[in-house]
Amino acid sequence: MIHTNRSRLALAIASVAILSSGCGRLVEKASEKAVEKAIENDSGEDVDIDFSDGGIRVESADGDITFSADENGVQIDGTDADGNDVTFNADENGFEAEGPDGEVVTGAADGDGGFSVEGPDGEAVFATTQGIPEQWPDDVPRPDGLSDVIGSYISDGDTVNITVTGTVSGDPSSTFDSYTGDVVDAGFEEESTFTQGDSSSASFVRGEQQLIVSIQSDGTTSQMVISVN
Repeated sequence: MIHTNRSRLALAIASVAILSSGCGRLVEKASEKAVEKAIENDSGEDVDIDFSDGGIRVESADGDITFSADENGVQIDGTDADGNDVTFNADENGFEAEGPDGEVVTGAADGDGGFSVEGPDGEAVFATTQGIPEQWPDDVPRPDGLSDVIGSYISDGDTVNITVTGTVSGDPSSTFDSYTGDVVDAGFEEESTFTQGDSSSASFVRGEQQLIVSIQSDGTTSQMVISVN
């Protein structure tokens, strides 16, 4: 499989390719050798870099990857050590990636400042939203009295994490006590709690489910963070 750092390296050296494009093949070759040496020193592997055909090609024992970009977006094509193809296409509307097993992952912005990534089955595997994510469990209390709420959702097989962050509009201590009370009423057991001034945190469990809530205050504003696993 192509290591993810190969993709990052291809993206990083894109700027070198742009600079060298107007300076002739001599500069291109010097740039190629400089990048090759840097990668080899860092990874201990032999690599071959080629700036040509409007893109960048990186070859190694782990496979090869080609990066190209224009006004229409970004294209990355690669082959792993076993000869399996991988692709990545991105433009202003989102991205589509296909792995060596043929599974396709897509991502797109929602137009409201959020972004979501869907797995091969069409289910969300990652999302950021304005407000509480729609995947928030029905049997977990929703926080009230928060403004500027931002949520995130991450799914990895049977493991799901949802995090909500928002600004507390009222007294932070009262807000914390009110919400943690709702959590206990919902059947969670408190594992630990810590309070110092206007900053508090606590963790709760209910079966295999864990909830962590904290409020941090800087004396002017307070942020509440709730994470459910």
